[in-house]
Amino acid sequence: MEQYGMGGVQQPTKRNEAFVGNIAYDTPDELLKLVFSEIGRVMHVRMVTDKNTGKSKGYGFVEFSSNAEVLAAIDLMDGRFVAGREMRV
Repeated sequence: MEQYGMGGVQQPTKRNEAFVGNIAYDTPDELLKLVFSEIGRVMHVRMVTDKNTGKSKGYGFVEFSSNAEVLAAIDLMDGRFVAGREMRV
């Protein structure tokens, strides 16, 4: 199965994950889980952090229970403002 990511580029899906970029550095995982739960069942939120400082790099991945939910998240959440920043999904 394939999905469209940033810029409409077709990408293969892996583990039903959606890339989420331009996240405010202090955004907790719980907030992203709550926001993306509007789309479907969120299995896991993984924020990418700097290995030396442990601080967020401003992007991460949201894992859903199905690929259909990933595609819905891309369509409905890209450009949505969360914690003052416009997310890229």
